[in-house]
Amino acid sequence: MIQRIQSIFLFLIITLSIVAFFVSFGEKLSNEGMNQLVLLANGGSPAEIIHFQSIELTFLNSALLMLSFSTILLFKNRILQMRLCMIGSLLTLIMLVLVFYIADSMPGSGLVHYQLGTYILVLQLVLFFMARKFIRKDEIMVRAADRIR
Repeated sequence: MIQRIQSIFLFLIITLSIVAFFVSFGEKLSNEGMNQLVLLANGGSPAEIIHFQSIELTFLNSALLMLSFSTILLFKNRILQMRLCMIGSLLTLIMLVLVFYIADSMPGSGLVHYQLGTYILVLQLVLFFMARKFIRKDEIMVRAADRIR
């Protein structure tokens, strides 16, 4: 049922997962790029920037997309929905740790600049927690109604 607030949160997660396929998670200046950056300030050639997007991140993002979509469709089984939201939160956290690991293991000694993809992961994590909170709230309300009968 798409009119429930947790379904809207999960739909936003799906939308953000689709956007994450097309954006970079970060960039890092290479060793030569740091020297070129100094040249750029003096009117030299542009710096060499390495963008990172790995196959592991793409695979985890696709799994997250399918998990979120299936969670929306399981609106009658709220307990399973809560568990899938926890699994989705865990996958998002794993992706976030993987982004930081990839950024540290990239060649070059320059600074890492995290871009939109990293911030999308943080927003997805917050949305998963909020969706789980509202699913739990619905479950408590249904149990209270069953107890009254």
